[in-house]
Amino acid sequence: MGRQTNFFMTLDDEIRFFEILISSPDVIVYPGSQLPEPKEIPLRSVDGFRQTDGSELYVRNRSVSPAPVFHETKHGFWVDSMAGEIVEWCRSVVVDGRLQLGRIYIQTVRANPDDPESLERKSEEFLKWFGSLQRWIRRHAERCDDRWKQVMPGAAAYERNGGHFRS
Repeated sequence: MGRQTNFFMTLDDEIRFFEILISSPDVIVYPGSQLPEPKEIPLRSVDGFRQTDGSELYVRNRSVSPAPVFHETKHGFWVDSMAGEIVEWCRSVVVDGRLQLGRIYIQTVRANPDDPESLERKSEEFLKWFGSLQRWIRRHAERCDDRWKQVMPGAAAYERNGGHFRS
């Protein structure tokens, strides 16, 4: 089971959201799920954020979430967002001249470590914190195309200037 908020964001919108995230010293953002070593490599500056080339970022609030779970593959280490309390941030990027739909997403349950056949709910603190991120996006969106697609100010300007969206 999961929760998500879908949106259209330009790079300027993303930078504003990123700055809100890193304004808390407890929140870290790191590029993608594939990492060169089993540790978080946080992005702490807008310049670092601008240089990320992937469309997927991970976000963790150290004050409410335990350390993430890493698994080794032949390409490095990946973060297990099902097991950990991690927000997946899929960026809204331009592909073939159209701004793709992005989202923030979490799993609300994980395998129970005492009984792997059952699921347990993730911590209330984590779920509340994710809810605050969802509310920030909704409050700052210029409009909502439908119940599921928040259009941030930069994305709305992109569309007014002739840009197109792709859901």
